[in-house]
Amino acid sequence: MLDTAAPGSAIPADGLTDLRQLLQSLQPEADPVRYYFCSQIQLDADLAMQAFAVVREAEGWSLILPEHALPDADEAAADARAQLLCSSAAFVRISLKVHSSLQAVGLTAAVSTALATHNISCNLIAGFYHDHLFVPAADAAAALALLEQLSADMRRMQQSLSTGMDDAGRQ
Repeated sequence: MLDTAAPGSAIPADGLTDLRQLLQSLQPEADPVRYYFCSQIQLDADLAMQAFAVVREAEGWSLILPEHALPDADEAAADARAQLLCSSAAFVRISLKVHSSLQAVGLTAAVSTALATHNISCNLIAGFYHDHLFVPAADAAAALALLEQLSADMRRMQQSLSTGMDDAGRQ
């Protein structure tokens, strides 16, 4: 059996599950790199090694590639990378630095709802330690601000509950 707590930490080794704790601790961080969602029928191993993520689908392989990994237009058509179909839209990756459990309930819904209410598209990928949101590059700054505000609001609400005060500062 695996350890149940990370060394020197009160956080279980497989992450937090309490939604309030998760939302209070989001710590969203934007990667300055632009990413593109691409598809390939035959997976090119060299390209896959540069991808943030690779997903096998019935139609082929989906890759989330950083802009610098995209093949140049003048590359030989015989190259396997020439068979790459990529979205025209650029995305920014926002990582939630909180160590969330893969069994946590509600985090994806809370984050996607916060963005959806502001008409911001969000494609989410869960890693073992963190969740990664891919939002349109044009909306990245707004998305980051909304996630920071969501987390701050949850911390403020928890503090109010702890001190017995309401949102207006009354007991």
